[in-house]
Amino acid sequence: MSLICAACTQLYNDEAYYWAYSRFLQWGYFDHPPMVAVMIRVGYELFQNELGVRLVSVILVALTIWILYQLSNVENQKLFALLIFSIFPLHLFGFTSMPDSPQLFFTALFFLAYQQYLKDDSLKITLLLGLVMALMLYSKYQGVLVILFTLASNPALLKRKSFWVASIFGAMLFTPHLYWQYANDFPSVKYHLVDRSAKSYSIAYTLEYLGGQLIFYGPFIGFFLYWAPFRIKTKDIFEKALKYTCFGTLIFFLIVTFKGRVEVNWTLAMLVPMTILSVRYYQTRTISKTWLVRVAWISIPVILLVKIHTIYPLVDFKKDRTADFRGHREFAEKVLKASDGLPIVAHRYQTASGLAFYTGQQIPVFNRNTRFSQYDLWEFDTTLVNKRVAFVNKSLDNDVKITESIGIKFIESFPIFKFIDVDLETPDAAGLVQVVLVWKKPLAFYEFTKEHPVVITLLVHNVGGEKALFQHQWTVTPEAASQKLEIKLPDELLSGKHELQVVLETPAFGVIRKYPVQKIGSD
Repeated sequence: MSLICAACTQLYNDEAYYWAYSRFLQWGYFDHPPMVAVMIRVGYELFQNELGVRLVSVILVALTIWILYQLSNVENQKLFALLIFSIFPLHLFGFTSMPDSPQLFFTALFFLAYQQYLKDDSLKITLLLGLVMALMLYSKYQGVLVILFTLASNPALLKRKSFWVASIFGAMLFTPHLYWQYANDFPSVKYHLVDRSAKSYSIAYTLEYLGGQLIFYGPFIGFFLYWAPFRIKTKDIFEKALKYTCFGTLIFFLIVTFKGRVEVNWTLAMLVPMTILSVRYYQTRTISKTWLVRVAWISIPVILLVKIHTIYPLVDFKKDRTADFRGHREFAEKVLKASDGLPIVAHRYQTASGLAFYTGQQIPVFNRNTRFSQYDLWEFDTTLVNKRVAFVNKSLDNDVKITESIGIKFIESFPIFKFIDVDLETPDAAGLVQVVLVWKKPLAFYEFTKEHPVVITLLVHNVGGEKALFQHQWTVTPEAASQKLEIKLPDELLSGKHELQVVLETPAFGVIRKYPVQKIGSD
């Protein structure tokens, strides 16, 4: 069924984005480590279509289920099958190509290697454990939680030389990715730890997280998956590692909700130990097993209907998330026809990736105050600078309408603002503020500023406020590789606490980027 879904549905936006990764293999990417790109590249070399993009993912999830079977001490095969087929994420990531698929596989492989390591810490098993730890981290950063919670469950590992060998070996294998982060100014670290943080806490983040976790791992079986790790009494150090990983991951991301929204799939690594503990628990509990089987027989038909509906829509829903797997090829054909043969530029990374896959063209992104992505690190858009392009977007007064919300604006001289660095320096005691602009490309590159002038705005707010107490603008043209703008703040803003922010904008396209807020002053 997963192979059918993989072959008969169009790429989800994020899948197309990861396919774009695979066109440029490297040791890291803005959002994720490189495993998903390698996985897609291997399959796409065999089949240049949706099945090729997803082939390795389908295989990895199938292998994950096999490893789960090996680790669960299965005595009741019917129970194991019913439980597996009732777990929604195994269906979702069983046919889509996301970083979650290799994460599931290498997490399962880690626990298989760890179980063997506890019995035999020979050099062969030790190096295997280190290799799997590295591959788990190359799949998704949450792998570090699996390692840490396993270590927390068995601190005696720190006294074993073989564990240090495994850890050092794994760290050495992961070094190329760390160097990539360093060379690119740690984009993943900044994005995940800083840029995704909310300005203030909302209880909705925590409530959404708790409810989402219960539904995501079901939709109906979720309660049983959580109940088993809670109730089971661990028999050995291996089961203790499974239990620590389940609740450690759950609690860790519960804490993370206090700094922002948590996506439901971020906890996916705990599905492996949760499933193993559930099989081991329920096959020895008659009453609980009976209820589990009943709920499973409800869950499985529902999940199968959703998969069938994803391929062949059965009902016209107003809000249908399965529609994300349809219509992208048709949209790309309309854009290609309306672009009048011009190079195409998109307004966000998801749109660019989908258009690239279904048109066969290389589609850059014109980032207008949206979140950064891998496209902000790539530089293939430089071939279009100062040229006429067709800009696919949903917020401008467009020249051609594609859908109800998206159209094309023809830009005579395509601007690229990401090669302008803006640095706000802390005001001196007299209130003199300096904004330093660095034009990172040769000045001739910025020919587009004749049509799209760069406007730098300095704003001063009260802490946490939105209304500007002071505002000053400069219209800047590239005159030197580095330019310094200066303004003295009014005397009344030199006392108390305030926030400074710099905004880069241009008349035709509005705000391009808002730079981080800088706090000044004291009580």
